[in-house]
Amino acid sequence: MKLMFHLRDSLSYRAEAVAWHPQMIRIIGDSASRRLREVHSDFAKEQQLLFHLGAEHFYLFDDLVFNSLSLFDYVGNIVGFAFYGEQRRKAKWDRIQRFAHDPDYERRSHTKPRVSPSPVGQAIREVHVSFVRALTDYRAALIHYEALLGPGEVTTQFGPDARGTPGPHYDLRFRVPRQFAALFAIPGFEQDRESALLLTAAQWLAQETTRNAVRVLSELERDLRIEAGPQSSVEITA
Repeated sequence: MKLMFHLRDSLSYRAEAVAWHPQMIRIIGDSASRRLREVHSDFAKEQQLLFHLGAEHFYLFDDLVFNSLSLFDYVGNIVGFAFYGEQRRKAKWDRIQRFAHDPDYERRSHTKPRVSPSPVGQAIREVHVSFVRALTDYRAALIHYEALLGPGEVTTQFGPDARGTPGPHYDLRFRVPRQFAALFAIPGFEQDRESALLLTAAQWLAQETTRNAVRVLSELERDLRIEAGPQSSVEITA
């Protein structure tokens, strides 16, 4: 029981990290105008700062991808431990989704398969095909091949803004990498995927990661409740 609590707490920590990244992207974007205004009289510093602002945005977006897939590894660990005990506490998502997709593969490791025939297995299969597989492909490109960056644009207003604050004021926007747009359609940008704003994509990615993880964990919680009986108390998600 102590180990399950530890796995659950680790899952909560990673889920909070996923939610934190879009907030940080928004904060960096909100501070961009002030930071650029401080160097607006020095063209070289302004150009250097624009480069750094872009890098900061994409550092965080990359890290959101890494944390999102780490969350699914933690989900796999909880499923593995719940069904098979200590020997599968480090199963990770890849092994568990392979169990879910291939009963023969699961049977080679466990005489009586538990993942593949269960509603948990069905949820894992659907989540993997609809979301995790594409995100894994994107992460592989990030890790193994090259930096994946989207375009950015800045609009400068030299007069005072609506509140009377003296200019210049900068509106800095970054868009998703082309490779991300090829894999995912952000709501509202289905007709032109590459025009999706990076912040919007980050918020969507965090929400979809959480939603899909909760879907698998909710099925697991139901399965364990049925197995334990009506007098039991089982709680994984909150």
